[in-house]
Amino acid sequence: MSFIALTKYPPSLLFNLSMLSIGLLLLVLFEKYEDNKLTNIMANFGAAPMFYYVFHLAVLKILYLIAITINGPTHGKYFSFNTVGQIWIAFFIFTFLFYFPTRWFAKFKQRNKHIKWLQYF
Repeated sequence: MSFIALTKYPPSLLFNLSMLSIGLLLLVLFEKYEDNKLTNIMANFGAAPMFYYVFHLAVLKILYLIAITINGPTHGKYFSFNTVGQIWIAFFIFTFLFYFPTRWFAKFKQRNKHIKWLQYF
């Protein structure tokens, strides 16, 4: 059973190998089914990953401040979700909603290759 004992922090060799192998298997699948609707959606997120990251942090911070103002803290001094299921529901809702601005920015980035700083987003 010691080969299942993976540690993420600090990353063990077995953790790194397992993540790399899963990544390579997914890469093979995505290459095989390249013109799939799911891979096209994922490609839009991959075309502007830093934009998605910064955008989602900004939106979540704004929503957090609104929630703390309206409801006050729920557990201690922070506003939080009650269950893991609520976190997953929020993940799927926000991923769906953030797809559209991310797709817009990816197209904007593709059209404006002459603006050099866009390559970092």
